[in-house]
Amino acid sequence: MDNNHEQLFNRLFTDTFTPLFRFANARLNDAHRAEELVQDAFLIAVDKMDEVAASKNPEGWLMNTMKFLILHENRLRSKGAAIIFEYEQVNDYELASKDEYIAETRSMFSDEEWWLLRVSCIEKLPVGIIAKQMGLPYETCKKRVQKVKRIAAEKYDEYRKT
Repeated sequence: MDNNHEQLFNRLFTDTFTPLFRFANARLNDAHRAEELVQDAFLIAVDKMDEVAASKNPEGWLMNTMKFLILHENRLRSKGAAIIFEYEQVNDYELASKDEYIAETRSMFSDEEWWLLRVSCIEKLPVGIIAKQMGLPYETCKKRVQKVKRIAAEKYDEYRKT
């Protein structure tokens, strides 16, 4: 990153971190995850600094990136939670169907994937805490959580089509 890009990044970080965090937190209702997404937005900005610098409105570019990240997060959260809890919509008198759904859904995932899906989508633990519990570096854990959410979303879409 050249000196001009570094100055632009520092200015953007100083001027927009708090507004981006407030925006994300208001939409996610999760301060830890909001902060993670703001950091992700800045990482994307670093990777695409030429594009950011060429933009007439770098702050707007960053805000649009933040909006996309929030939209993506909400999609993954809702589908991940839905695949686990859809069985609750089964009539209580159909316990065999309910138990069958739970077993079928559970069988789609390894033990680690199921645990990651549960703690990230249902308990909404931040990646940093999950990483500490698993004894993994933050970035490795983040990638695993993203992967299991993506798998859950795909499996949920397949399930809903049947």
